Amino acid sequence: MILIISSILVSATILLFFWLKSLNKKNEIGWFEPNKELESYYELTNVSLSQKQKSLLNAAVTTTQRLNELEEEKYPVYNLTQDHIISYDLYKFFQQSVKELEVEKMIIGSEADLLKDDWSSSIFREAEVILGKIKKPVSKKVPIDESLFNKKRETLEKRVMARLGISLENK
Repeated sequence: MILIISSILVSATILLFFWLKSLNKKNEIGWFEPNKELESYYELTNVSLSQKQKSLLNAAVTTTQRLNELEEEKYPVYNLTQDHIISYDLYKFFQQSVKELEVEKMIIGSEADLLKDDWSSSIFREAEVILGKIKKPVSKKVPIDESLFNKKRETLEKRVMARLGISLENK
């Protein structure tokens, strides 16, 4: 009787473990959220060719922007992995996200060829041009007036010298 109960408990524990593990994998998304523009392209039906091209171009812009962001983050993420600041699993996840974006880029290229002959060779160049026109968010650094900066520095120097007991007449 004890053997049957213990085998049921072990089986239930194993099933619970694999069920929780499968739930964890389902919630895992990529480095970025899914490309909404590409999804909206696939949802288009009974629309003109120019609307489909515009939607696909928007998807190409999003994919190109994401690839550029990952390219900028590639070496810092690698260095953090080498310094053991982030795990190797996160680095593999990063690389997998790059591969997924490359596949998305190939899909967009093949869809572009279906809409217009040999458009796959130029759609991403057009996307780069559009990205160049989009302004990047400006960092919110407050410009410091040079005279204000010098006054603050002098005040701090005087305080430090007073704490150290150095007279200002000797200077």
